[in-house]
Amino acid sequence: MIASAVFQIIGAKISPQIERWAGQANLILYFSALLCGLLILSFVNQLPLLIGCFITLNTLVSVSQPIFSNYFNALIPSSSRATLLSVSSMLFSVAMIVLFPLSGWLIERLRFTVSFGAMGMVLSLVLVVLVIVMKRRAR
Repeated sequence: MIASAVFQIIGAKISPQIERWAGQANLILYFSALLCGLLILSFVNQLPLLIGCFITLNTLVSVSQPIFSNYFNALIPSSSRATLLSVSSMLFSVAMIVLFPLSGWLIERLRFTVSFGAMGMVLSLVLVVLVIVMKRRAR
């Protein structure tokens, strides 16, 4: 936990450099692909690898929060910001109400590594479909 906290602090500190390097438009794609990769890596049921995935995932969250907070602040007018962020938070909570019990059920049925690996594969397929749809709409 201490190592994870240290990496989270470092991640939050370097988030502006990462944003400049990748650009806001690409960050969602990069972070989503990295999340999928980390979940798929959980198929390899090795404790050191799982610990590394946990630390990397926590670092990813700490890097993404300030970047997307700045993005939302720039994108949303201040008169609407509180309402839209509240709706966003509510939608996140509703998604977690569905995903947490589903994850627990999958873990009970299939084991931890298989459940998280399968979730990574499903999310990867969703990501590929979204990228294809977005490219077609851009034409």
